[in-house]
Amino acid sequence: MATTVTQARKAITNTGTAVALASAQEVLSLIIRAEGGNKNVIHIGSSTVTTADLTTRGVYLKPGELCPVDFGPCDLAEIYINGDTLDAVTYYAVYGTTTSGTTVVQATAANLNATVTSAGWTPSAELGVGTNIVKASAGILHGFLVETGGTNDITVQFYNHASTATTPITPSIVVAGGDNYGGALPIDVICSVGIVCVISGTNGIVTAYYA
Repeated sequence: MATTVTQARKAITNTGTAVALASAQEVLSLIIRAEGGNKNVIHIGSSTVTTADLTTRGVYLKPGELCPVDFGPCDLAEIYINGDTLDAVTYYAVYGTTTSGTTVVQATAANLNATVTSAGWTPSAELGVGTNIVKASAGILHGFLVETGGTNDITVQFYNHASTATTPITPSIVVAGGDNYGGALPIDVICSVGIVCVISGTNGIVTAYYA
């Protein structure tokens, strides 16, 4: 099996407008880093990734930060970034070829469950303060990202249950308000009953990634 490594830079052309990382190319692995000279946080996700305050979506990277998620296998054209004009990311991708009778099967959107992201995990809706049902049946909690709003501490805990805060599967995790963003990826814990997220604080938003 032969593999090819490619690396490139992608800049945002218009503030608040999602732009595809590259033209169509199926890759096995994709690592993304926000450039250190960026002015603001960059959001990474699908074509609907946004920076709007009330509908923020995607994985958040501060200037110079390496994305905690390997997005592969995926298509580079299905990964989008959003943020301020001229802010940019550098990405590194590996893709395979067929040699000596060995075939590398690369995932395409048609091969993935329609409810699953190209990274292989389903993102929840933006979860607010209170008890949130992420999944009402057995699954895997991959991890979660927290947005504090910049002022108040946010406390997050997940439970192995279909509807209530019963049987904790993570400790009670506090993200300082002044940190703006936090969370844990990957934790990949099996939930035999369901996934429930309890959020305490003010103006906290959590996005859970699960399967």
